[in-house]
Amino acid sequence: MTGLPFPEPRLSDGVVALRPWRHEDAPVKAAWGRDTAIVRWTGVPANYAEEAALAWAATVEAARQAGRAVALAIVDDASGVVLGSCDLRLPDAEDRALGEVGYLLAREARGRGIATRAVVLSVTLSEHLGASRRHCR
Repeated sequence: MTGLPFPEPRLSDGVVALRPWRHEDAPVKAAWGRDTAIVRWTGVPANYAEEAALAWAATVEAARQAGRAVALAIVDDASGVVLGSCDLRLPDAEDRALGEVGYLLAREARGRGIATRAVVLSVTLSEHLGASRRHCR
């Protein structure tokens, strides 16, 4: 399989949904560079610029096309407000049995179970792509 599909229909549990990133999401991602927790615990650099967020989007799209990762926005299902980011990485594009899930949440989304919901939805997507829960570490 070349390329990873975006979930269709979008993944939702009625509270949060995962959807592809959009060009207009760049300001939201850039704002995460001013969140000290996100900068400390993720690869988002301090003072992240919108241009860098757009470059990141091009990089993850190339990884999706290569079958290595799919990055999705975590959004409030009712309002569509971006709450965070969740990505599924397949280190071996040929062997989809093992995958990794990464995520981050905006400050206002933390402590509400949003990450747990997003990870559950990510696991649903990973199983659709052929990953197996038995390989969880």
